[in-house]
Amino acid sequence: MGLHTRAKRIPLPQYLLRISAILVLAFGLAYVLNLTIKTIPGSEQTDYFKEVADLYTKDLTLPDGSVVTLNAGSSIFYNNNFGQGNRDIIMEGEAFFDVEPNKDLPFKVFVSNSTIEVLGTSFNVKAEKFGIQLCVVSGKVAFFETSNKNNRIELVKDEMVKYNTRKKEFDDKIDLNPNTIAWKTGKLEFRNTPVEEVLYTLAQYFDKKLVMDKNLNFQDPLFSGEYSTESLEVILEDLNITTQQQFEYTINDKELVFSVKN
Repeated sequence: MGLHTRAKRIPLPQYLLRISAILVLAFGLAYVLNLTIKTIPGSEQTDYFKEVADLYTKDLTLPDGSVVTLNAGSSIFYNNNFGQGNRDIIMEGEAFFDVEPNKDLPFKVFVSNSTIEVLGTSFNVKAEKFGIQLCVVSGKVAFFETSNKNNRIELVKDEMVKYNTRKKEFDDKIDLNPNTIAWKTGKLEFRNTPVEEVLYTLAQYFDKKLVMDKNLNFQDPLFSGEYSTESLEVILEDLNITTQQQFEYTINDKELVFSVKN
């Protein structure tokens, strides 16, 4: 079974809102870029290339052969010496990296006040308002505070972790949830998953704000299923069967709304 691709048609009002958000993001990125560049030794006089994914995901091949997939609204920056003197990336938003191995030249991703360093691996990074989520799909990754390398954690295949950028603290490592990279794989997988968690995952994947009636109570049913091309409506009908028709829902351009079934 399956899900719609991310490159979907956007209704005009939502399209205009996203254009406005991207313009705001562009100014914010310039400010963040200047702050982040200052943390990279010897970078002040270096020219930077910028790659941006506006409304859709974007696949890129870097000069060293590494492949990056940017999620919509995300950006990366790298300098004109990338692949020769360094493999340093500055990023905002969310990106999946498949890194070409090079034991002599570590691949580094600078995001907010932290650094991710690898030799050759694949991983996903998501920068949020007050945190960073790192998921490792293959290989081994070091994740540390840029100004304090002793504040660090190492992850291996199928592990993930969150870092609080305000408190400068790492959460405990947990097993990789494949749905955290569903935007890249196009697949959603649920294995005895609580219904509320399923709803939050669907809202995030389909780019909707989740609105739930405070009186809605799913009485702890668990849901299982795999999807890769089905519509949101098809998945919700499967979910409704699992919960024995406990809810009604409406879908609009911005929201996914759930209420108690009358």
